[in-house]
Amino acid sequence: MKLSPALIRQHLKEKYSMDDGRLLTEERFFARPLFYEKDEKTLPDRLYLAMQDAVPKADLGTAASSFFIIIRQDGQAEYDGFDNVLEISGSFSICQLFNDIQRIYDFYEEWEQMMNAVLHEEKDLQEMLDRSVKVFENPVTISTSDLSLIAHSSIMDEEPGLRELIKPDNLYEYGTAFMQDSQYAELRNKKEAFFYPEYITGYRSLCLNVFDRGVYRYRIAIPEIMRKFVPGDVEALVSFGGFISKILEKRSADGKENVHTLHHILLQVVENEEKELAQIEQELFEYGWVPEHRYVCMNFKVPMIDKQNMSVNFICKHIESLVHSSCAFQFESDIVVYINLTRFNGDTEDVFDKLVYFLRDSYLKAGISNEFSGFRYLRYYFKQASAALSTGSRRNIYQWIHRFDEVALDYLLEQSTAQIPAVLCSSEKLLELKEYDKGHNTEFYETLRVYLNNHLNAVQSAKELFIHRSTFLYRMDRIKELIGLETEDAGMMLYLMISYRLLDMQNL
Repeated sequence: MKLSPALIRQHLKEKYSMDDGRLLTEERFFARPLFYEKDEKTLPDRLYLAMQDAVPKADLGTAASSFFIIIRQDGQAEYDGFDNVLEISGSFSICQLFNDIQRIYDFYEEWEQMMNAVLHEEKDLQEMLDRSVKVFENPVTISTSDLSLIAHSSIMDEEPGLRELIKPDNLYEYGTAFMQDSQYAELRNKKEAFFYPEYITGYRSLCLNVFDRGVYRYRIAIPEIMRKFVPGDVEALVSFGGFISKILEKRSADGKENVHTLHHILLQVVENEEKELAQIEQELFEYGWVPEHRYVCMNFKVPMIDKQNMSVNFICKHIESLVHSSCAFQFESDIVVYINLTRFNGDTEDVFDKLVYFLRDSYLKAGISNEFSGFRYLRYYFKQASAALSTGSRRNIYQWIHRFDEVALDYLLEQSTAQIPAVLCSSEKLLELKEYDKGHNTEFYETLRVYLNNHLNAVQSAKELFIHRSTFLYRMDRIKELIGLETEDAGMMLYLMISYRLLDMQNL
């Protein structure tokens, strides 16, 4: 493994005295050190150690592709004009310096060997993240291009101060701010490592984008929270990013072969792919979802800004983090969420409690199905949730959550008038009453409505209309005479009540 002079100096300066103000390259890398011999030809991209005055300045000019660390004992700098020289002063042996530099190379080569082992022996990505903390002395996170956190150093779970960085609410707040930040959008296509400023999260981050076939897929980020960034961090991140890129590429390829994820199974159901009930039950059983459990389905409409910023998956992941035992995925312009209430250990109201602040802050609205067990009508419970959202949003635009059982009647009425206008589906008897009222300045239409709403209770109806009971009974006699009303006919009563609802819906 080759290292940059800037990285080597960063490790040596704690023990040795040197010119810390000289700019050293972080873009050129050199192999393990050799002792400089005047009569030997220097090798390119090699680090050399020498005592003061042992290296003629003329040789430094001809060996520009090598780098020299020179020990001076008189305290006087002699090589200020050379950018391939680092001078160290002090009374120590050249062998001592040689051994210390070897240990620096050993440290990074052991790290590189560990990453190779993770890559080729198919070990856990988590091991690579955790063992890299000692290199960066800061935690490491990996997120997808739509801001979903897929991996982080274990120390972030263990340390209370770091745990705040990965709390779902904080991640969602940061993600929302990133999506609205012009600088974030500009940096999505940057190939080199870069520093992201602290104005969103409160700390700087050293970042590297990971691309797949030229498309931005992931971002590795190191927050500057445990120690300040130092020369060499960029170099180490680039090396680290190469291994991460290969692991994620391999993981992505493996994922393409595995189509039986819970998300994919439920998406197939929603897409109406023909599957036997027994097959659905078998596939869901692998994830601990069984017919005897209680379930509910939710439907969210995705705002256009979230589609444009490719944050739909980010929203899905956040919902899953808020409501455990849930499965959220995109279907067309919707987000569909199935929740296993049994494993969630709660009911629909408990789900509302988990999501209410998220919905408020995100300006999202949701439709929710009835609770159910069994998988025979799994797809239709999505349709229930979708109907609840669309119908409920038209009825009450300021409400965040719409339950199907609260809008079911309106949904039925809308479906009944999908092909025939509401006025043609309504009872002619009511239309006749409306016309009679207009021509005779009576209130028979409203009187009958109140009578039906009060379950044919004459006393309560008269009280609600602020008229005497005898006056009410007179009106009802006239109504029966005009339209042939038969209150003993239950079917007619139901039809009249439905007709009132239909005409109200159309403001007729």
